[in-house]
Order: sequence, then structure tokens, then C-alpha cells
Amino acid sequence: MVSNFTGASISNPLGIVAGPDGNLWFTNVGTPPNYLDGSIGRITPAGVVSNFTGAGISAPQGIAAGPDGNLWFTNGSGNSIGRITPAGVVSNFTDASINRPQGIVAGPDGNLWFTNLGTRPNYLDGSIGRITPAGVVSNFTGPGIRYPWRIAAGPDGNLWFTNSDLNTNTNSIGRITPAGVVSDFTIGIWLSYLRGIAAGPDGNLWFTSSNNSILRITPAGRLLSGFIDRRISDPLGIAAGPDGGMWFTNSGNSSIGRITAANSP
Repeated sequence: MVSNFTGASISNPLGIVAGPDGNLWFTNVGTPPNYLDGSIGRITPAGVVSNFTGAGISAPQGIAAGPDGNLWFTNGSGNSIGRITPAGVVSNFTDASINRPQGIVAGPDGNLWFTNLGTRPNYLDGSIGRITPAGVVSNFTGPGIRYPWRIAAGPDGNLWFTNSDLNTNTNSIGRITPAGVVSDFTIGIWLSYLRGIAAGPDGNLWFTSSNNSILRITPAGRLLSGFIDRRISDPLGIAAGPDGGMWFTNSGNSSIGRITAANSP
């Protein structure tokens, strides 16, 4: 069953993750064209929403639960990585190699991994970044990293990310080991704009497509059947919730969605 939660403090939501406090945390990128009202949101499993704004939050994109008990997020406009405590205290980290960061996730190596979308207009310099809890940044580039959006820690001990190359209309799921070795799995042009990705309770990777669908891929790279519902509207971020469901952000109708296990194809 799909449920939806709406409210004034949910505005163009993107990333979402289960937090250390038993709630879901998400990013509100804000209102175009300047996105000056971006914020970090928190929603309880019962649907009660709180909101955090202020300095250090600039068009936030992805969000992840860090190994330090805090939430880490990417600032798409500020070219920085942010950190927010469960109490709402924000810190910021910058580096020359952080270039339009999008997704972020805690990796199996105790660090945070994130995607750099790259430089307009062709985004040919996209990369995968890594930041330690102390704020030290590393960067990985090369074939198989093309217009990376979101990133997830897989059940196989690797990092998985979505590639949507707008120059060639090629969509793929990428995989990078903690040592930086990249593999690429082509999905095809029938899916448009792959966005969020997360490890699901079924041992597979779940990812979102802007054609109003949510799909899965196995750790071996085999694409499974997808899920389409009228309440899925241009989904972006996706995360496994503490209730066993998959929670996702609908940018098409500014809502938070949830898929229960009964919906799994």
C-alpha cells in the first residue's frame, strides 16, 4: 500500500533517509529559481513533520545517516557537504573537488560517499567523492561515472549509484568498491532520469525513475520488475524506513510516499 504525507513544511523534497532517532529525515531543495528557502525536514513514522532552516543549508539534495550519529547532506548550490545533529545544529565542509554534490551515503569503510554531478552544461566531469567524519575529501573519476545522481550502500559491501547522462539519454546503475573500482549496468532509454537509490529489505537495490516508477536491481546487476502507482509522482529520493517500508520523495506533488512490503513486485 502506498501512503502520502503532505504539509506546508514539505517543499520540493529530494533526499530521504532513516535517522538514528527512529524518524525519517529529508531535504527540501526549496523554491525555484533561487532555492533560497531550502531546509532539512524530519518526519516521524506517524507523519508528524519538523523543519530546520538557516546558514549552512543551501539547496540541499541528498541526505545520509553518518557513523557519528548525525545526518550528513549535500548542498547543491553551496558546493559543500553539510552535517546536522538530531538536535538541529549544522556544520559545513568545503573542498575544491566538491562540484554540485547530489547524493550521499554512509559507506562500509566508515566514511561518507557522495556524487558530484559536475559542471554545466555537459557535466562531463562528474565524479564520486568520499569524505571522512573529520571532513577530509577524496575523489574518484573515470569510465562508468556519467552524470551521477544518488548513491547507496549495497548489501554486497560496495557503493551503488544512478547515472543519467542527459547528453546521450543513457541511463545506468553504477557500482564502486571502497577501493574505487567501478562497474556499470546499462538500464536503457525506456526509463528516464534515474534518481534515488537505496538498499531494500529484500536484499536488492531500489531506485526511482522520473517516469513515475520505482524499480529494483539485484547485487548481480539483474533488473527486476518495477512498481507504478498514481501516487508516485516524479519520485527522487528513496530510503528503507524503520517500519520495513520503502519511503520516497515525490517532487511532482511535494509529498512523502511509502511502499510497504505487500507492494513488492
